[in-house]
Amino acid sequence: MSQGRIFPLVGPLLVLYLIAEVAASGEALDLGAMGLCVLALIVSAAPAWMLRGAPRAGVRRVTTLGVACGVVLVRAAMPSLSSLYLDLGASIGLPLAGALALHLALDTPDRPRALGHRWLRWLAWGGAVVASVGALLAEAPAMPVGGDVLIVPQRWTWAAPLYAGLAVAVAAVLRVARRRMGSAPEALASNGWATLGSTVAVAAGLSGLGLVRADALAPEVARGLWAASLVSLLAGHVAMLGARRQVHAGRSTRRLIAGALAVGVVSVLAALLVERLPSDPVAIGVGVAFCAVASAALYRLTFVAVRRLLAPFGGRLIEGTNEALRRAVGATDLEQLGAAILPPL
Repeated sequence: MSQGRIFPLVGPLLVLYLIAEVAASGEALDLGAMGLCVLALIVSAAPAWMLRGAPRAGVRRVTTLGVACGVVLVRAAMPSLSSLYLDLGASIGLPLAGALALHLALDTPDRPRALGHRWLRWLAWGGAVVASVGALLAEAPAMPVGGDVLIVPQRWTWAAPLYAGLAVAVAAVLRVARRRMGSAPEALASNGWATLGSTVAVAAGLSGLGLVRADALAPEVARGLWAASLVSLLAGHVAMLGARRQVHAGRSTRRLIAGALAVGVVSVLAALLVERLPSDPVAIGVGVAFCAVASAALYRLTFVAVRRLLAPFGGRLIEGTNEALRRAVGATDLEQLGAAILPPL
């Protein structure tokens, strides 16, 4: 059997092994844990099946991204379970997912000249190795080194998720900036899906992290947010390689990106301020209403910024076309039609 046929099977088998580790622990699995295990198996196997026959560029990395997300989801299914295998999987899977997203942002679906430097790829993978090693050493037992005992502080376990979040955020910024780097329209059309997935992943991940750190969110809900973050990241990259973009997908993508950013920012700010606010029902209701209004206002601002960054010609072409269509209403001859539509364009 060729390597190309074996590779798509290795990832799901690895995830199945980790699921068996969870099942063999003897601890009762709640509905959320079982759902995350099933989701982990799906995301580890789906990219290879959905991208069969797609162009080769980036397919192997997106398939590996699915496996990394699946491994992390299994760890998230039972975060309280003490398991060296699950800890090792998460310590490797999170930086791997971040490095893959960043590497894909450099050269897929195309490679702008500004992103063609080899040191950028080395930087992405070097950071992943450092974060993974730090997290692994923090999870490992004390080790004798040269007569001394090496004990890595437990806070180094945060190296893996922090690097993953930073790498995905940088990848999202690079994808947003591709239009300024001279990417072709066809590449930008595909890039929009990965941009959407990366942005939603960053917003959901930061929201979950901020709310958990502020003790404003139940762990079960946080697991759901982080799972949504990983699935969004993977789905955006799968769609980038294998999906056909609909006619109005560009506008929908810009709206979703703006909405995800607005909700994410307001969620993090609410998490930081929740301990300073009164806990009576009236204050909670006022706070929820204020968050809704703030999200709507921030959405308006972010949508303008996102449209300037992602829309063709900074949105001027779309605005000119809409204005021309409005002026063309009522034109009865070619002269009136030309006078109506040419000035806005």
